[in-house]
Amino acid sequence: MNQHKALKRKRESHLGHITTEEDNIRATKIINNNKSFIHNFCVDAIYRGDRFTLHLSDIFNHGEFAILFFCDYDFSIQTKRDFTQIEDHYKSFLAYSAIPIVMTQDGINVHRAFTTPGTSPGSLDFEPSFVLASDSCNRLLSAAFKAADHTSSHLNRTVVIINRDHQVLFSYTVPPLRFFPMRAILNCFQNTR
Repeated sequence: MNQHKALKRKRESHLGHITTEEDNIRATKIINNNKSFIHNFCVDAIYRGDRFTLHLSDIFNHGEFAILFFCDYDFSIQTKRDFTQIEDHYKSFLAYSAIPIVMTQDGINVHRAFTTPGTSPGSLDFEPSFVLASDSCNRLLSAAFKAADHTSSHLNRTVVIINRDHQVLFSYTVPPLRFFPMRAILNCFQNTR
């Protein structure tokens, strides 16, 4: 009993000395060793202009891991940066059998306009290699993954990694004006092999 309290105290003191963003990411990974179980969910999604219903379990027909990137509204400058960063790392994710799914609260028609180059002045200048899903107006998934900002209608930019057993391996909310922590994300996969 005393040993358990000593270990708990030691862990809390370690997590209390977070000094850099990388330390914060490492602390998040330590906290997520509990590996919360995620039930199967289903959302409307679009891939290369085609609309379909995506189930979490479907992702594991194509890979060992699902990476959920929660981003703000389509057509925002930050979302364009996020999509470009995710696209730039797409092949690295696939090398680890990790399938990226980007989630915003816009509907499928808005997704289609945003991800089809030349559709509107604010559209992306590339067609994403990844699936774009919609957590539309109810924002149930965003709330479940703590990506919903309850003080506004926006989403907190968040990344969540789920394994084939539907366990959360990593979860991180990105501070404003920062990029997704791609090195830490890729390290999650290196540590599971």
